[in-house]
Amino acid sequence: IGESSSLPVKVENGEIWLADRPIGLAAPGEPSGDATLYFRPHDVDLLDGCSGCIAGTVTASRRVAGTRRVELEIGGERRRVEIELPVDHPAAQKSRVAFRPGRWKLFPASTAIQNRTFAFASGKKRVLEKPERLKPTTRAA
Repeated sequence: IGESSSLPVKVENGEIWLADRPIGLAAPGEPSGDATLYFRPHDVDLLDGCSGCIAGTVTASRRVAGTRRVELEIGGERRRVEIELPVDHPAAQKSRVAFRPGRWKLFPASTAIQNRTFAFASGKKRVLEKPERLKPTTRAA
């Protein structure tokens, strides 16, 4: 997967919700229920307001080549995610930044693998240490 951030979300009526509000991402055809939203720091769209977005408070910032990486604290549970900002973006410590993932993957909780032993074409078997998820939903906003 590479560098990515994740947030626990819910899918309700084809819409993705973070805590008690929609974040402006549609997931048509996905089953309602708990899921995990994954996105990469550079695949986000910055927004001025927060009507259907993810918003967080800057807790840390560092320069990476021609961009700036900021760590945001999201919601009452204070979950942390990283996003990339342009170097000249005015975000400062404790400021608020609103964004929406541009490209993302959704892993519904209901797709967790129950049987953790798999046989491969080579004849080898593999036992998974942790449940893995199947069929991620990839969307571009």
